[in-house]
Formats: sequence, C-alpha cells, structure tokens
Amino acid sequence: SCEVNGAFVYNADKGCTVDVEDEEFMVWMRASGVKNFRKLHRIIEQDLVAGQYTVYIHNVYPVLAFDGRKSVILSTTTWIGGKNDFLGIGYLSFGCLFIVIG
Repeated sequence: SCEVNGAFVYNADKGCTVDVEDEEFMVWMRASGVKNFRKLHRIIEQDLVAGQYTVYIHNVYPVLAFDGRKSVILSTTTWIGGKNDFLGIGYLSFGCLFIVIG
C-alpha cells in the first residue's frame, strides 16, 4: 500500500502517485531558491486566544538524510506583507514608478 499514517505518499517502486490537485502538496513540492525557507501551510482567519496549543505532526517526509529540520511557526502579517517589509515596499515603489513612466 502507498498509505502512511492515513496519507497517500509517492512511491516509485510500487507505482503509487499523489493527487496533484492537492494544494498543500503543490505548496510543499514548490522548489525553494534558498537553503533556509518557510512554506505557508495554513492561514488562520481569526484571533487566537493567549494560551498553550498542541500541534500534531505526521512525519511522512524524513529530513535527517540531508540534515534538515522541521518546525512550526505562527506569525502575523501586515497589509504590505510578511516579516520583511522590503519586498512589499519595493513592489509598490516600482509599480508607482512604472505607472508614472507609462
């Protein structure tokens, strides 16, 4: 079977495939251009009450072979983007510049 912990995984030896319409899988398989990266898994559309939360993670993709790590990060965003405002400001600046030039 190609099922691991209730999830279907790719296994070339058994001829198993993955549902490529699955948005979570598509985000996970998107290549990163840098060594340390984050991939968005969920967006929480409501405020969280202060307290302790438990997160259960199914380890279906081992990372020890290439000295990798997995972690859970809860962060906030602003209207201009994520943790680094430089990219958002750059997009707005160049967009305004191109509108003026055009």
